[in-house]
Amino acid sequence: MSGPDGKPTETPLASALITAAMSPWMTVDAYGDMCLFGFAQQHPNTNGLSWVLSTPIVELTKHADRARTGKWTGVCARAGDICQGSR
Repeated sequence: MSGPDGKPTETPLASALITAAMSPWMTVDAYGDMCLFGFAQQHPNTNGLSWVLSTPIVELTKHADRARTGKWTGVCARAGDICQGSR
């Protein structure tokens, strides 16, 4: 998708492709950023079934139980993951 200026825009969180699924999960302060910590049932880096700490949360929609994570390197999750889960 692209905006009126021609720059790429992000897909709305509620309809974004899910790249990871956690259950249970919670938000945690990790190195000064709010991140997700939980048990990954599905995850592109671990093939699931492992505990993971995400990159910093960019967007969190509790009603949809989805989160978009952002950028930093050297952490379990990939930048830009969309996670769906239940607490």
